[in-house]
Amino acid sequence: MAGDGEGRCDLSATTEARFIAAVIKDPEGDRWRECAGLPPDAFTDHACRKAWRAIVNAPTYDDAAIAGRRYFANTTNGDDYIDDRKAMFLAALPDLESVAEWAATLPTSRSARRFPPLETEPAERDILEDVEPIIAGLLEPGDKMNISSGSKSFKTWTLIQLAYAVNTGSDFLGFQTNRRKVLFLNFEIKPRNFWKRVWRVRRALKLGKADDFNVWNLRGKGFSLDRDAEELIRRAKAVGAGLIILDPIYKLFGDRNESSTGDMGTLMTIFDRINDATGAAIAYAHHFAKGNAAAKDSMDRQSGSGVFGRDPDCLFVLTRLDEGEGQNTFAVDVTLRDFQPVDKFGVRREHPIMIRDDSVNTQNLHQPGRQSKYDLTKMVAALPAAGLKAGEWQEAAGMGTRSTFNEYRADAMRLGLVFKDGDYYKQQK
Repeated sequence: MAGDGEGRCDLSATTEARFIAAVIKDPEGDRWRECAGLPPDAFTDHACRKAWRAIVNAPTYDDAAIAGRRYFANTTNGDDYIDDRKAMFLAALPDLESVAEWAATLPTSRSARRFPPLETEPAERDILEDVEPIIAGLLEPGDKMNISSGSKSFKTWTLIQLAYAVNTGSDFLGFQTNRRKVLFLNFEIKPRNFWKRVWRVRRALKLGKADDFNVWNLRGKGFSLDRDAEELIRRAKAVGAGLIILDPIYKLFGDRNESSTGDMGTLMTIFDRINDATGAAIAYAHHFAKGNAAAKDSMDRQSGSGVFGRDPDCLFVLTRLDEGEGQNTFAVDVTLRDFQPVDKFGVRREHPIMIRDDSVNTQNLHQPGRQSKYDLTKMVAALPAAGLKAGEWQEAAGMGTRSTFNEYRADAMRLGLVFKDGDYYKQQK
């Protein structure tokens, strides 16, 4: 076989058909993407050339596969053509000698081709090379970020604030960002109302209009991550997105059960594939389970499977504080996989954005049904160094009912603010 210098290969119609079959029978669509630059004129057989023109111009791999199957409709389904991998790569690229050497190193098992090769430890300079974060101390390219909070806690507003901060390289709640283009998938809000929110947020942040802030409005469009992930990848690459925001995540569950570890694990696997294909980070918001969030560890407050607490590289949890700390004020717990730990801090809502507020007491979490006039910090401060018995402590703290005192006492114990020494309660130093 020989090339003519213009990307055209002198191959038989059977060999060219093997190449087409190998492309359209690859369930991951990797071969279709690899060969996207191959021109139709590379084929000598007229029918193959016509089929390839339809395949290479298809917007998605599914469309390409349908176009390819039409080619085989009157002869064969293509199954008897897909075993000649060397012919596939020889047909795909004009530099025949180097391609032949490369093709000889490729595994033949379909399952083996899905996975990366084995690795040995790289050079120290490669391991220690700094990667510019998207959010300093929180998020790198390829990471996943889960912003969780209770109902009516302004999750979409916060995601818009995050998007505009990253898109402009400005501050996000005290964390510096490095500018990246953003692709925001909006599944829930009507487009006009979504853009009103964007307008309000950027004005509150004192930022100008960003022409490269990309929004894909998908409310009512039947988007399915299982079916349409490739289109998402294509669009993210087209705009050069460094951060992809999905809001709200429950719209992506499909037939999955939120409480099933297996179901949510498969969803996160698709997120991983999007991360890997685009190099972008993914951020989404999730809601708390019903009940008293303050009584749970921050990693366990999300609704459904524990996957939502374990899978993200950055878990950003906003828990409402007692009204004594101010209306719509939240404690933020951050759990990180690869960065240094971040101390808990406070934020407050100043419509339409969140403002960092380090003056609030982040231990004074809101308790459903509890009187808000008591301050957990003041209650603990009422304990002298020698400690007090329960009844004495209740009286010193000025707490009227024993049931309310017991709730606060349990919180103080759970948070490690006090400990019990015999019958006495003492401050933890």
